[in-house]
Amino acid sequence: MKGRLLAAAAITLVLLITALSAGDKKIGFTNSIYSTSPKNPSPYGTSKLYAEASKRWKTVIIDDVGRLEAYNDRIVYIVIGPDKPFTSKEISVIKKLASEGRLNILIADETTISSTLVSSMTGARIAPSILTDPGKRLGYTFIIDIECMDAGRGLASRTSYIDSIPINATPICMARGTYKAGEIEVENPAIGIYYRGGGYEAIVIADSSMCANFMTTESPWNRGGNMHICMSIIEKLAGNTSTIIAFDAGHYEGSDITLRLGPIALGILALPHTALKGLTGPGPWMLYAVTLALAGILVNALFNAYRPSTPAYPESWMVYKFLKHSRDPITILAYRLGLRGYAARRLLGELRRRGR
Repeated sequence: MKGRLLAAAAITLVLLITALSAGDKKIGFTNSIYSTSPKNPSPYGTSKLYAEASKRWKTVIIDDVGRLEAYNDRIVYIVIGPDKPFTSKEISVIKKLASEGRLNILIADETTISSTLVSSMTGARIAPSILTDPGKRLGYTFIIDIECMDAGRGLASRTSYIDSIPINATPICMARGTYKAGEIEVENPAIGIYYRGGGYEAIVIADSSMCANFMTTESPWNRGGNMHICMSIIEKLAGNTSTIIAFDAGHYEGSDITLRLGPIALGILALPHTALKGLTGPGPWMLYAVTLALAGILVNALFNAYRPSTPAYPESWMVYKFLKHSRDPITILAYRLGLRGYAARRLLGELRRRGR
C-alpha cells in the first residue's frame, strides 16, 4: 500500500514539475519520419543540423519561399532532400533575391527533384545514378569516403555526383578513387561544388543524407560524424556578415505536429482521479498504466525539446549499440526491459524494405 501511494505521489509530482518548467514550451516535429526536414528528429531528419546552426546564427524554418522577401539581413537558404519540386514562381523569388545580393543557397540532393533549382541557380547537373563501391572499402556498398574543403574527411550515403560542372564552379567535396554509377565507372567524382556568379554564392551537394541526423552524429563507423563538414559549408556561405540561416521545410511530405508541453502535463494530471486512486486499492489499473505511460512520454518529450536525442544509426548491426549506449532515458528504460530485440527487428525490417 505504501509503495502504491509513493508511486502515485511520484507521478503527480513529475507532472506538476513538468507543467511548471515547460510553461508554454513547444515541441514541433513532422510525422514523416523519412523526410530530411529540419523538423524531423528521426535518423533521416536534419533537426540536429538546425539545432547546431542555431547556436551560431539567427536560424529560421521557412514553409513558404515568399517569406524570404521579408528579411533585410543576408540569407543563407538551405534546401536538403526535398520531397516536392520547386515551382517556377518559387525559383523566380529565390533567383531575384540572389541576384540582388541578399541570398546565398545550399542545395543537397541526390535525386532529380531539385534538378530545376540546381540548374537555374548554378547551371550544374546532378547525375541520375547513385555511386556504389563494389569493393566495399568501408564495409558497405553505398557508403562513400569523401573529403570536403578544409573541413576534412567524412562519409556520404547513397550519394550521386556532379557530372556537369559550370565554369564559375569548383569542386569542394570529392570522393577519392573509382566508383560505379550504374554501368559506368567514375574516377574521383565531385560530390559537391561551390558556385560564385550573378552576385551570389551557391553550394550544391549531391547527397541529402550527408547532413542528416544519422550522419552528423558520431558513430563507430563514422568517427566524429559529418557535423563539422556541414557547419563548414554553411559558414562558407554565411561569411562574416549579419546572416539569417533559413532552412526550407515547405517541400516535404507529411504534416507538422506542435505540442504545448505545459498544458499537456496539466491535462494528463486532470485525468479522472480514479486513475491514481487505483494505486491505493482495487481500481482501474489500466487507467493508471495509461497515466504512467503518458507521463513518461511527456517527460521524454520535454527532455528532447531541450536536448535532441541521439538518433538510431541506420546500419543494421549498429542498432544494438545505439540502444545500449543511448543517453535518452526512455530508450535506456526500453533497453533494460528487454525491448532492444523488438526495436532492432522493427528497424531492420524497415531498412531491408528500403533496400539499405
